[in-house]
Amino acid sequence: MIPHTVEVQLLALGFLAARNGWVDIAFPILQAVEQSHPTRAAGYIGLTLAHFAVGRLQEAVTCAERGLRYVADSEQAELHALRGIVLHAAGFAHESRQALERAGDCPLAQDYQTRQMASTRMS
Repeated sequence: MIPHTVEVQLLALGFLAARNGWVDIAFPILQAVEQSHPTRAAGYIGLTLAHFAVGRLQEAVTCAERGLRYVADSEQAELHALRGIVLHAAGFAHESRQALERAGDCPLAQDYQTRQMASTRMS
């Protein structure tokens, strides 16, 4: 198991790489975190973002769903939000809304829904 202090550093590096689309760096780091701590959301969130950053929508949804199977309910809000965002990008509006609703008051979900409503009004 990766010690917590090292996990935090790896996650920072993995998220940075994922956000920039450097998946050849992000994936092994985030997979190691996921395998070391399979009941924590952070590894799944990072992998979902990494796949999403390079347009691998099905893989992103799969990562989020895998996290939802293993992570405690109290840590699932951001995974639901990310799943909803990816589903929306993939053209699954109904499923996206359901996932975003499951995210509850997660700031990511709330912000995304607000932006979607504003975008719809402007169209």
